[in-house]
Amino acid sequence: MFKWQFEATLHYLDVGMVLAFASEGLLSEEEDFFTECYELLSELFQKYSSEVCKKRNEAYFTLTNLFRVYAPEIVKSCCEVILSSRKILFVKKCGRMLRVLNNAGKTLIPGNLEITEQLICKAWKESSEKISSDQSLLEDFKKLINAPRETESGNVAALINSRFYSTSYK
Repeated sequence: MFKWQFEATLHYLDVGMVLAFASEGLLSEEEDFFTECYELLSELFQKYSSEVCKKRNEAYFTLTNLFRVYAPEIVKSCCEVILSSRKILFVKKCGRMLRVLNNAGKTLIPGNLEITEQLICKAWKESSEKISSDQSLLEDFKKLINAPRETESGNVAALINSRFYSTSYK
């Protein structure tokens, strides 16, 4: 029963519109709104990109397409948050989101294990000269997405952010 409900929801709901809205919401300064957007994206890509979802072809196909379309914007938003003067909570959650996307990409698109890394490289190249000239920053982002635990990815994001901003705002 739940399987059908999940697949029907993905099919009939304009999930794309919700994901576009949520990826923009990661740039919000308002904590409740940011958290809602983060939780929606995290739940979708963390829980439903599992091996169980692979067994449900229609849901898996839909989620893979959603990932391909919306992951670039989500990665861009997360990188922007990490590289800007934001509350540490936002920075850490965006670090965790990048890790979630990296893991989802490995599950949903098995032949392309480095899709999140490629998207981060693109965002890094498009950022300011100060940021894009710092190769060690790119290496830190790679550590972030490959962190073994969620908390570690959040801490790496905070470390990256602290290279540019004092902790007084956080």
